[in-house]
Amino acid sequence: MKTEVIMYRDFYGYPVRQSMQTGYICVTDLVDAYNEMAKDHGWPQKRIADYYERENTQLFLKATCRILNAKSKNEQVPAEALYSDLSFGNKELPVNGWQANQLKRVLRGKHTKGVWVHPNVFTDIALWLNPNFRALVIDWVTDNLLGLREIGGDAFKEVNRVLDMTFDIGMDRWEYIKVARWTATKVFGSPEINQWNAANATQLEQRKELLLRLKTACEFGSFKNVDDLLSKL
Repeated sequence: MKTEVIMYRDFYGYPVRQSMQTGYICVTDLVDAYNEMAKDHGWPQKRIADYYERENTQLFLKATCRILNAKSKNEQVPAEALYSDLSFGNKELPVNGWQANQLKRVLRGKHTKGVWVHPNVFTDIALWLNPNFRALVIDWVTDNLLGLREIGGDAFKEVNRVLDMTFDIGMDRWEYIKVARWTATKVFGSPEINQWNAANATQLEQRKELLLRLKTACEFGSFKNVDDLLSKL
């Protein structure tokens, strides 16, 4: 079983967790951030439970499941179905497809405690909290941090492969750690535990460029060892 990798993302000064495996976002963090902002803006306090008690929420969840089920089969839900059938979201869902309860996960782990939801639900909850707040959330959700992290992870694997081919590193993990520490130092100033999980888009782009430079130098340059390679970049 894979360990859940949690990314800590900054939402206007508030940390919001997101799972790198599933893409689900901790809506508990979002509601906490909203309620803190609400104190300064005169907005009403909100509870996640209130969102799920709404009839419109249940219709939205089922409609979302239908769309996700269609996408999983490379199909498209006809727009006419959404416009002409007001009970679209209230129809029975297929047993072997997405169900409304799969769009929410309640976790109790040390680092994962809270209510986690599908990104589509996360955005709908933001609208329910406050329309202006939703505008902030949509911009934040679509910044592609998950994609950048995945690209960075793949780049590390490719660099390690090239290092092994060039210097015959084999099982000497310390040589790979040197590269990881070098990259973190270039981006953050010093390497720290889990710092990449809180990296912003600029830092992730910088990591990608550094790893590309490292790979290119390794493939086309001439170096005695990993230390020699890193010292000349």
